[in-house]
Amino acid sequence: LYVYHFGVAHFIQKRILPGLDAERTAFSGSSGGALVACCLCLGIDVLDLTRYVISCRSECQYNPWRIIPCLERALQAFVSPMGDSAHEDAQKRLRVLLTRVEFAWLRPLL
Repeated sequence: LYVYHFGVAHFIQKRILPGLDAERTAFSGSSGGALVACCLCLGIDVLDLTRYVISCRSECQYNPWRIIPCLERALQAFVSPMGDSAHEDAQKRLRVLLTRVEFAWLRPLL
């Protein structure tokens, strides 16, 4: 499903964002949506990132832990060129949504 997020983000990036004030536009998401929201917030080329994600598929297909080196390479390729201020650029424009999960059956043990 993650690649579908990128399809929507590509449409937003090409068709909607050019007409909006970047300083007044914020993005929200959870899980894969949060990663895509971060890309939109930082102005990362969504199409290039989508190609990169698809290229990592075979590496991660049978070993999900291989995603960690793929993510590190993506950070180097897409975020590092922005310098050390990427987190500051996203600070007031990005919201990552969290879900609180409670394990009620653990309460008697705590």
